[in-house]
Amino acid sequence: MRKIVRKAARDVFSFDARAFTSGDWTFTFDDMTEFPAQSIRARGLYGFGPLVTSLGGQPEALLAACGISMNVLSDPESTLPISAMADLLELAANRLERPDFSLLLGREQGIAVLGLVAMIALNSATVGEALEGIARHLPYHSSGAKLSLVEHPDDGLSGIRYSLNLDPGTPRRQLMELTYMVAYRFLCMVIPGARENWRVHFRHERGLTVDGYARYFDCLVRMAQAHDELLFPTRLLAQRIDSNDAGLRQMAERFVGNEMRRFPLDIGRQVEVLVDRQLAAGGASIKLIAAQMGQHPRTLERRLQAQDLVFRDIVDRVRRTRASQYLSQSVIPLSQVAASLGYSSQTSLNRACLRWFGQTPNALRRQGTGGTAAPV
Repeated sequence: MRKIVRKAARDVFSFDARAFTSGDWTFTFDDMTEFPAQSIRARGLYGFGPLVTSLGGQPEALLAACGISMNVLSDPESTLPISAMADLLELAANRLERPDFSLLLGREQGIAVLGLVAMIALNSATVGEALEGIARHLPYHSSGAKLSLVEHPDDGLSGIRYSLNLDPGTPRRQLMELTYMVAYRFLCMVIPGARENWRVHFRHERGLTVDGYARYFDCLVRMAQAHDELLFPTRLLAQRIDSNDAGLRQMAERFVGNEMRRFPLDIGRQVEVLVDRQLAAGGASIKLIAAQMGQHPRTLERRLQAQDLVFRDIVDRVRRTRASQYLSQSVIPLSQVAASLGYSSQTSLNRACLRWFGQTPNALRRQGTGGTAAPV
């Protein structure tokens, strides 16, 4: 458990979805660029179709406009990019002229939308234990997601903070309001009584009127805040959860933990990091990487394909990024650059640089640059 004392608040626990880090290199460079495929299980859209239909819309048209297959609505364990889900929610709200679309959806979903992670939470002994369980197992539901519980000692409050590493252009209001509606309903379920001193904070500007938010949250809602956060009295963390079953929680935790290790949602990111580490040793083959992940090569290929990824493209992108970094360091001989990228000869490096950057390695160095490492 990580505790960090801050000026205004204290982290009680915080779990990050990233499973690996870079850094096992003789030369120190910036980290690899973040892998773009941050996914969420399709169960995050539970109730989307019926809600859209009830509001006079066409689910198929909205999904197609965002490049999402209609099949995701019938396969809750499949995945889709979190950015696509954010676009879909925003599009639905706009086309249906329902700025409260995500709040409506979250009210219908409740904590059950988390599947087995919900079972872990509902069978915890206390509210605090439930939130810790959700935070630890959230990557099973959504890669790249992070849930933190932060204490505000001066106010006697604690806050749930949910965050995603979204691209700047990704719409976030509908996605965050959906998330906090689900969280709010869960806490209302396990903490009966009035919502005295509860507050919901959003970073975005107001999307509804004050009365509009009051229809969904029986507490104060503040906009344009420093953090997205759901606040409640810290003493409620010790609130017992009735009818919890420790055996069911342990069973769900074992299953989810095993699935997270075997079939991570951010499989592309894991493959990228393993390739990055193995290039210099000539180990960037799908057979070796699959073995390190405990999978058959064909299984790994299928799981990458499910996220529109191809193994050889990942290898090529890692090589391009590293080539750009190595070539900017003139003290590294080109023969060593080639070997570090897993090439058997400098000729292979020359051909690759011509394809990536339109110039040879020597030409790039004469210009004093290492090329452009933008994704292909």
